[in-house]
Amino acid sequence: MKRVVVMGAGIFMSCSALAFDAMKAGLWETTMTMDPPAGMPQMSPEQIARMKQMGIDMPFGHPIVNQTCITPEMAEKRKNYQPHMRPEDKCELKDYNATSSSASGTIVCDSNNMRGEGHFSATSNSDSSYSGTWDFNGTTSHGPMKMHATFGGRYLAASCGAVAPVPEK
Repeated sequence: MKRVVVMGAGIFMSCSALAFDAMKAGLWETTMTMDPPAGMPQMSPEQIARMKQMGIDMPFGHPIVNQTCITPEMAEKRKNYQPHMRPEDKCELKDYNATSSSASGTIVCDSNNMRGEGHFSATSNSDSSYSGTWDFNGTTSHGPMKMHATFGGRYLAASCGAVAPVPEK
């Protein structure tokens, strides 16, 4: 279950710049918080602490933070970014729609690890921040999965420093 959930999170953690018209080039920070998937047994704080001691960090209920470099070329393109997905996960972006202040789409996955679809929508709050939601409904090798996450991004600096740009498709 963890691999599948992390993959779902990975799709969105790489999505630190959607396709808003007014988006600054530079270093961006993305924060995502996922609710525990529906149907997943609730864990006590003690169980979560034991899992952390074993090196397993469940990505639920606390923010996951990532930094991404957006190049000037990426910032100028109308559809400058689509979620980076691993080919073996067999996920495709469909119904992608972007305006000057919003972006939405559906990600459909059809692999042995995950089958189903997720929908995201995001709104640009300014040229230096955005927020949105992500919902997935499908099945995994562990059974049915329904997941909800909220995410946001904020501009940090004009220079990306050591953070490399996301590869473009």
